[in-house]
Amino acid sequence: MNKYITEFLGTLFLFLAVGSTVVGSYSADLGPIVVGGTLIALVYMGGPISRAHYNPAVSLAFWLLKKCSSRDTIIYIISQLLGAWVALGVLAILFPLPEAVQMDVSGRIPQAFLAELVGTLMLVTVILNVAVSKRTAGNGYYGVAIGLTVMGGAFLFGVISGAAFNPAVAISMVGMKFLHVSQIWVHLTSQAVAAFVGVFLFKIMNPDG
Repeated sequence: MNKYITEFLGTLFLFLAVGSTVVGSYSADLGPIVVGGTLIALVYMGGPISRAHYNPAVSLAFWLLKKCSSRDTIIYIISQLLGAWVALGVLAILFPLPEAVQMDVSGRIPQAFLAELVGTLMLVTVILNVAVSKRTAGNGYYGVAIGLTVMGGAFLFGVISGAAFNPAVAISMVGMKFLHVSQIWVHLTSQAVAAFVGVFLFKIMNPDG
């Protein structure tokens, strides 16, 4: 139970950071720094307990590698979705949510798809190589590597797709009226594909596991 609570809390705190950069009162230019820095702390918090997925795409990748059981994967994803939605409720109390959708990707669907694919792939690949690979076992930098990856991806792709790189975050962005519900498939599909490709690349890079 402790690992499911960790996934719930970690995703809740992560989406509070993500959401506050969208609807908060300070400059959104600080968003990648806020989210990346928060994630660094959260990964170190939950890493020893649940391996700090906080992301259904990451849980899918761990499941594909047989590093997470089917039962845990399902409950992890449920916990992550619940955490993100509870965070959305907290944000609705703290800040006025937008009345209109803030990001419309209908005119650049291929670019948004590619941005989410590459960003999620970058994140999944880094996570697997610093937190799963035998070659990096026991390292103390995994949290920094993961947080900086999200930070860099947000700076690179934020204006194109919103830089969710996380199905739980993308779905909650719909509730926050940042993304349009009719376009959420762009994010969910690209992120799922990235999990499969990330596992494929990890196996090539790490033939011994």
